[in-house]
Amino acid sequence: MSTYDYPPLPEFVTDLIGREVRPGDRIVYAVRVGNSAEMFSATVNNFQWPKAKPYGNQPILKMKLLTGQDRFGEPTYSLIEEVHKRFAKIEPLG
Repeated sequence: MSTYDYPPLPEFVTDLIGREVRPGDRIVYAVRVGNSAEMFSATVNNFQWPKAKPYGNQPILKMKLLTGQDRFGEPTYSLIEEVHKRFAKIEPLG
């Protein structure tokens, strides 16, 4: 991994409106696509610290998202930074 000392990974992070998001939860998140914005949904796989030395003094916590499957049936992942709060937890109705 890395030779840098990071704090322990949190159990959860909070979304745009303050709800707890944990690994296994479904979220929607904003993505820039060219000059447009889109919303995607994914499942939170885990949280991770950067593998390289962080810029400045604070490392940025990232969320690893399970976004789907490729054409061979293998899972596809994406990383988003937790600090920007451009995501919201999807909760079932009722």
